[in-house]
Amino acid sequence: MKKKKRQQLIVSIIALFAAIAFIVISLIPTFIAAKAATQAELQTKLQESQQKKEKAQQQQKDIQYKKDIAVSEIKQLDSEIDTIENEIDEVNNQIYESEAAIDQKNTEIEQQKENIASYKEDFISRARVMYKRGPTSYIDVLLGASDFSDLLDRAQMIKKVTEYDQRVLKEMADAQAAIEAAKAVIEEEKANQELTKQIKENTEAELESKRSEKEAAIDQLNSDAEKAKALEDEADAEMEQFRNELASMSSSGAASSSSTSTSVASYGSMQWPAVASKTITSPYGNRFHPIQKVNRFHSGIDIGAPYGTGIVAAESGTVIKAAWNGGYGKCIVIDHGGGIYTLYGHCSSINVSVGQSVSRGQTIGLIGSTGNSTGPHLHFEVLINGSTTNPLSYVG
Repeated sequence: MKKKKRQQLIVSIIALFAAIAFIVISLIPTFIAAKAATQAELQTKLQESQQKKEKAQQQQKDIQYKKDIAVSEIKQLDSEIDTIENEIDEVNNQIYESEAAIDQKNTEIEQQKENIASYKEDFISRARVMYKRGPTSYIDVLLGASDFSDLLDRAQMIKKVTEYDQRVLKEMADAQAAIEAAKAVIEEEKANQELTKQIKENTEAELESKRSEKEAAIDQLNSDAEKAKALEDEADAEMEQFRNELASMSSSGAASSSSTSTSVASYGSMQWPAVASKTITSPYGNRFHPIQKVNRFHSGIDIGAPYGTGIVAAESGTVIKAAWNGGYGKCIVIDHGGGIYTLYGHCSSINVSVGQSVSRGQTIGLIGSTGNSTGPHLHFEVLINGSTTNPLSYVG
C-alpha cells in the first residue's frame, strides 16, 4: 500500500515538473518576442533621436549661415557708415570754408561801404560849398584864367573833376554790388552744402538703424542657436540612454536581431572598408574640427580616398540605414550581430538598401564628400552596443 502511494507521489511530481517545463517552454517564445520587440523599439527610438539630433544640427547650420550673412551685412554697413561720415566731415569743412569766405565778403562790403561813404562825404562837402557860393563859382574859376589857354585848361580841369567824382562813385557802387553778388553765390553754395550734409546725416541714421536691426537679428540667431544646441544635447542624452539599454540587453544576449557570429569583434578581423586607400586623414578621438573650428570628439576615422572609388562592407550583416544622415551626408549602417555595427559616411552614392543582407567585401557605396565634409573621404565608425570605439582595433 505504501509502495503504491509512493509511486503515485512520484508520478504526481513528474507530472508537475512536466507541466512547469511545458509552461516555461511555452513562455520562451513570448520572452524572446518581448526582447525582440524591446530591441526593435530601442532601435526605433535611437533612430528617432538621431533624426532629432540631425534636425537640430541642420538648424544650427542654417542659423550659422544666416548669422554669417548678417555679420557680412554689418561689415558692409560699417563700411558705408565710415564712407558717409568721411563725406559729412568733408561737407563740414566746405561749410566752414564757405562761412569764412562769407565773413570775408561781409568785411569787404563794410569796407567798401565806408569808402563810398567817405568819398561821398567829400563830394557832398564840395557840392555844398559850391552851392553856398552859387553858380558863379565855376565862372569865377574860368574868369580867373590868365589867357585863353589857361581858360581851356581850367574848363578841362573842372570837367575832369566832375567826371572823376562820378566815375569813382560808380566804381565803388559796382565793387559793392560785385562783392554782394559773390557773397550771394557763397551763401547759396553754403545752403546747398547744408542740404547735402542733412541728406548724408539722414542716410547715416538709416544705416545705423539697419545696423541695429542686424545686431538684434544676430542676438536672436544666437538665442536660436543655443536652443538648437540644447536640442542636440538632449538628443545626445537620449541616444546615450538608448545605447546603454542596448548594451544592457547585449549582456543578456538580445541586443541584435542579426544571427551573425560575434567573432568580428576580435582584433583585425574586419576588412578595410576603402578599396583605393589606407591613408587616415583624421584619427579616432578628440580633434580640432575642420569645419566647426572647435575641439570635438571624432567618433570614427577618416580615410582619404579618390572621389568615386569603392566602399566595401567590413563584415557580413544587414543594412539598417542607407540614406542621408545629417552631417554624415549619404550614410550606410550595417548590423553585424552581437551588438556590433559599422557606419560609412560622406558617400557619393549608396549601392544598398535597408534590410538587405551584405557579404564581407561587397561594394556598398562610393567615396564622396556629402554632408559636413572638406573633401572626398570615408568616415568609418565601429559601434559596440551603440557606443563608438576605435575602428583600428577591428579592421585589418
